[in-house]
Amino acid sequence: MKVEALDHVNIITDDLDGTARFYEELLGLERRDGPPPLPPTTAQWMYDDAGRAIIHINSLDCVRAYDRPITPGDLTGALHHVALRLSGYDETLARLQ
Repeated sequence: MKVEALDHVNIITDDLDGTARFYEELLGLERRDGPPPLPPTTAQWMYDDAGRAIIHINSLDCVRAYDRPITPGDLTGALHHVALRLSGYDETLARLQ
């Protein structure tokens, strides 16, 4: 498997609006609602100039596939996960099997 790029970072915060505004104002990222079924009150995604959602921001009560205890940071939230864009998944899976 080959890592091609950092795909996105996911942040969990107790201040969804303030955290999104921070990245919008500081980095000039475009703020958009997270995709369905995530409601805009629990998920905001921040897009770069190329239209990539590089920062996913979730509220404490946002539904998560991999839920675990978290403690939001003081300013910008807790880092929940980092996602890498990969290639060669099928070949790696076959090697593991």
